Amino acid sequence: MQRTSKHLNTIRVDSARKLADEESVVMPYPEEVMILVPQYAGDESVPIVEPGTYVTKGQRIAEGRDSMPVHSSVSGIVRDITEIRISGNDRRKGIVIETDDKDKLSEYIEIPEVDTKKTFLSWLKRSGILNGKEPAYRLLEKEGINELYIYAVEYEPVVASAHRCVMEDTQDIMDGISVICRHLDIPFARICIENNRVEAIERLEEVISSNRADHRIGIKEVTSRYVQRNKKVLIYEMTGRTAEEFEDALFLDVTCTAKIGSFFKTGIPDISRRITVDGDIIARPMNVIAPIGTHIADVIEFCGGYTQTPRKIINDGTMSGRCMSSDRVPVMKDMNAIIAFEGKTAVEKSPKRCISCRECVLGCPMNLYPSYIEKAVNADNTDMLRKLGADKCIQCGSCTYICPAKRPLMKSCAKAIEMLMRGDAE
Repeated sequence: MQRTSKHLNTIRVDSARKLADEESVVMPYPEEVMILVPQYAGDESVPIVEPGTYVTKGQRIAEGRDSMPVHSSVSGIVRDITEIRISGNDRRKGIVIETDDKDKLSEYIEIPEVDTKKTFLSWLKRSGILNGKEPAYRLLEKEGINELYIYAVEYEPVVASAHRCVMEDTQDIMDGISVICRHLDIPFARICIENNRVEAIERLEEVISSNRADHRIGIKEVTSRYVQRNKKVLIYEMTGRTAEEFEDALFLDVTCTAKIGSFFKTGIPDISRRITVDGDIIARPMNVIAPIGTHIADVIEFCGGYTQTPRKIINDGTMSGRCMSSDRVPVMKDMNAIIAFEGKTAVEKSPKRCISCRECVLGCPMNLYPSYIEKAVNADNTDMLRKLGADKCIQCGSCTYICPAKRPLMKSCAKAIEMLMRGDAE
């Protein structure tokens, strides 16, 4: 990766974050939840409950030897353990729990008592907290961490979950930073946030000034540009250095940090998710805090339902999100948004022949050649994909967005990564 300036290549995307100023609303428990097993890539958990079992909120319902446990987000009776298709070939088991509205908390929940790094990581593993799409405890196991960076930037132009976390869970964020720095012996933490979020920056400054700690906490303002959420892009934006040069730094999502802060105060594991619900057919778009496992249909019903029949439902955002197979897919721990469309915004334009304009190259943060990657994929040429560095793709969707010929370049890049992984495994 060449460093010719402080900024990597990015594109300009009009912000549609209209829900940034809307407070999150806690939705009531649905009639049933379906909690997926596994919840993340590499998770080897298996259900440890059977149909007919009564479970309580926060109780373990699935676990694996080297995996984080999966917890029930409600109290009720396990009605079924079935299989559901999430998207494409992604199929997972779902533990279906019929809620009883008693909101009964598990008797096994206890406030963590921590005196060493080992016990801290052990408790963190039990919490079930993810950092993005990977277990938080695995990141914190790394030795020699001297700096902690909390990124409070959004994944997508339409998503407001990180902003609402900063505004509503500020003290949890500070508590999370404190417990991490204390047990990992980190002297300095920095919160990275977009410079146009003035209210959130003021809120952070206010809480930082009122929290006395043995470690320092600073705020780093970054330019509001698309793909800032990606670790590699954010590191370069902040420092002009590559991720490989940051072996002594820890990077955590702001939501993950807040959940860590809350867990070590209450002992309640990760069982809910803040989601931005938006799209041109959502009656009342809003930020919703929903139990893990709530069907998307129930979340949307809480938001007033559909105004028209949906043509496309996307998890996470319009740039890099994936299409859901149906609205019976449940809320997962890594879900940040539900976007539902009907009409021209949901219709993919027919791709035309590549005009070799190089717009996809100029917009790629990783300095890749998406149009060449597409040709190599179509030719089933894995050797060329390696030469092109296709495995470095961060699947941000910038190439597809900016392509005047409307080529499905991100899909080709995603397929390229699958081809390379499959080739390495053989």
